[in-house]
This record gives sequence, C-alpha cells and structure tokens, in this order.
Amino acid sequence: MIPLDPASFLKVKAPLADVRSPLEFLSGHIRGAHNIPLFSDAERSAVGTLYKQAGMRAAFHLGLSFVGPKLSGMIQELEALTKGGGLKLYCFRGGMRSGSVADLVARLGIEVFTLKGGYKAYRRFCRNLLETPFRLIVVGGKTGSGKTDFLQALKQRGEQVLDLEEIASHRGSVFGHIRMGISPTQEQFENYLAENLFLFDREKPIWIEDESRMIGPLKIPDTLYDQMQKSPLFALERDIEERIDRLLAAYSPISTEQFEEAVLRIQKKLGGLKTRTIIELAMKDRWREAVLLLLDYYDRSYAKCLRAKNPVMLQVDGESSDFEDAISKAQAFYPESVAKFGFIQERAPQE
Repeated sequence: MIPLDPASFLKVKAPLADVRSPLEFLSGHIRGAHNIPLFSDAERSAVGTLYKQAGMRAAFHLGLSFVGPKLSGMIQELEALTKGGGLKLYCFRGGMRSGSVADLVARLGIEVFTLKGGYKAYRRFCRNLLETPFRLIVVGGKTGSGKTDFLQALKQRGEQVLDLEEIASHRGSVFGHIRMGISPTQEQFENYLAENLFLFDREKPIWIEDESRMIGPLKIPDTLYDQMQKSPLFALERDIEERIDRLLAAYSPISTEQFEEAVLRIQKKLGGLKTRTIIELAMKDRWREAVLLLLDYYDRSYAKCLRAKNPVMLQVDGESSDFEDAISKAQAFYPESVAKFGFIQERAPQE
C-alpha cells in the first residue's frame, strides 16, 4: 500500500475506486472514479450516529456487521477493476474505510495507491489550484459567433483550452441546458476545473471563453473569474445570418414547449410584446425571425459589456470554418498583449 499526496495520486495511471457512500460520491468525486461503497448511505448514517452516541468501539462493531456479508463481493469487484494491474483507492479522510480495503486488496498481490488525507485533502488541493494565477486569454463574441468551435480549433492545434461550457454541460443562456445533458454539482464542477488546470503547463497560455459569473446553475470560482476579467480578450465577429444558421443547427431539434419556457424566463428583460411575438413566430415555425428578435436583445446586452473591455476584434465567416485566419491573428497578437498587459488587463466585469 503506497500513500500519496493529491498531486502524485492524480498522476498515477491506474483504475480508481471511491469507497465512500453513494451520496458522498454524487456530491463530488475525483474524475474517472468508480463508486464501490463500503457502506450504503443508510449504513454510513447509522455508524456515524452510533459513534456520536456510544463511541468508536460500538460504531466499529456496527460497521463490521454491515461490511462482513458483502466484503468478499466488494474485493472481487475491486480485483476485476484492476484487470491485472494496480489500483488507486480513496475514502473521505484517508482513514479506516480506504485503509482497511486497501490492506485486503494488497494481500492479493495488487499494488494499491491510497490518497493521503482522502477526498478532503483532494478538495483542499482543488481549491488551492483554483486560486493559482494562470496565463489566460479570453475569447468573446456575440451569441452564435462560434466561440466554442474556435476554442476546439485551437485545441486541435495544440493550444491549452479550458472549455467552461463543456465542463458545466451548459451554454450559459436560458437556452443553455438544451441538448447538453445534466450539469454536475457545484463541487464536481470545481473538481473538473481544477483537474483540467492541473494538467496544463502554467508557463503557456490557456484559452477560455468569455462568460458571465454564472453558467446556468453553476458559479465560476471567484479567483478564476476575476482573472478572466483582467486578461487579454479577443472577440469574434460574424455575419448575423451566419450566426442564426449556427444557432439553429446547435439547438435543433427544440420543441416549441422548451423554447417558450426558456423565452418566458427572460420576459421581464424582453418586454411583454416582444416575448409574445417571439413565441408566436416559433409556434408558426418561423424560427429565423424568432431567433433574430432574440439576437437583438442578446446583442445589445453583450455590446454594452464589450465596449468596456477593449477587445481585439477577429473577423470570421462561413468560408473559414477552421478559423485559420482568426487563429493566426490571435496567436500573433498574443505576445504583444502579454508585453502590454502582463496578463492583468483591467476589464469591466460582465453582468
């Protein structure tokens, strides 16, 4: 059994098992972990309650009574997970749960790596990492300008990209949840962010999309968000008809019920008349006209924020789906922006 600190633990290439209870796991876990719980949620609660009421010895014996009948099956499941190799394993504090299981697995001749301090130490590691300064470059632009595709094109060229919307499973607007799956918990969102940042070279730039503080139900950690506001910004420009095409492709198929529900969430900002008009157009399958009216609202909102940010504008069009010209311009300007702003260009926060 080899205990490791969080950074070393993450670097080890081996199957990963989380022996905490299912609810603990759902709240947040290390990426790639398989939940093979020592206790069920009810069993964990019972052991914890007895520990407070009668002390460690009584809780220990109750825990043994829960674990005993299922221990053989659990060890077999962990052994199958290793596929003949090693195993990484953790619990909440790196104590009795992971230690006892690791000891049994190691007796099978399997190399077992445990996490010093458990998941609690890992969370502290993540929080510290999210407060670390990074060399960010922010990519902005009006709705439908292709920011996500631009970031993916950069990634294919070997650039470091932190795709906040992909990690959040949300595109940020009231329509952002559509066709994006279920968003993680706030805790898990922070875990994913930290693990992505951990893999990056801190001496090289990290490209990130311009976002509001909230991405759907999730909040960008304060230090990271503040860094985004002080970093160089490139804003993509694209013809409005092309933007409408991209939006219709990205959100289709969408039911009129989903569309109406989303539009009604911004009714106060749109106004009653415009809200009804947009919904009526969608009901008549006049989607381009409905999207055009929505873009009028989003464009005015974003333009107000953009004016205070002094961005470098990058023109893109339908003939340059690989963003070659825009990427070349951004990469060429980047050293100049570093020299000029030193990664602390002051920008007004986005509402």
